[in-house]
Amino acid sequence: MSNEEIEFLGRRKDGKGVYKRDEIGHMRPPMYGWWYKIKEFFNIKKKLRGIKNRIKWKYQKVTRGWSERDIWNLYVFHAKQIKDTLIYYKNNRHGSPVLDGTPNDHIGDGLEQEDIHKSWDEELDKMIDAFDKAHEIGKGELQFQPLENWRDDYQESLIDIYGKENVLSRDEVEDMFEGMHLYIKHFFAMWD
Repeated sequence: MSNEEIEFLGRRKDGKGVYKRDEIGHMRPPMYGWWYKIKEFFNIKKKLRGIKNRIKWKYQKVTRGWSERDIWNLYVFHAKQIKDTLIYYKNNRHGSPVLDGTPNDHIGDGLEQEDIHKSWDEELDKMIDAFDKAHEIGKGELQFQPLENWRDDYQESLIDIYGKENVLSRDEVEDMFEGMHLYIKHFFAMWD
């Protein structure tokens, strides 16, 4: 096989190169025809089982608000729910909580009230962005490494494999965790 037929894709975590070989063609075993038909028969059974499971999961979501499938990756389920409810809350709220000080400190002209609303909108935007990133990480669209184990060489290997646009930088990871901490900090202030 010549070098033109091999495409370099990147590096794995252990540093080994990942290559993609072009299809050259290969011999199929003589039994492939009937084996394929048997495989398709069992595939129909698998599809029916999948339909039954999807119906069961929809019923569970309607009756209790979550399904067994949501537990498989609970943080993705929660990140999506929190992100969607924060977006709805931001667009449909009637007021804003006082973030610093007491409510009596902010009684006065309308400009102070506008400042309260603007600062709360900024806090909500940070929270929405954080949970949106967490949801994309759960879906596999973004990659990141935890801050407590941050290594620059591992970051470079992630960028080599997934591309710079699909890997969160250190600042983006810090912003994501800051938004999540804001959600915890203002947890009891989210009512309307």
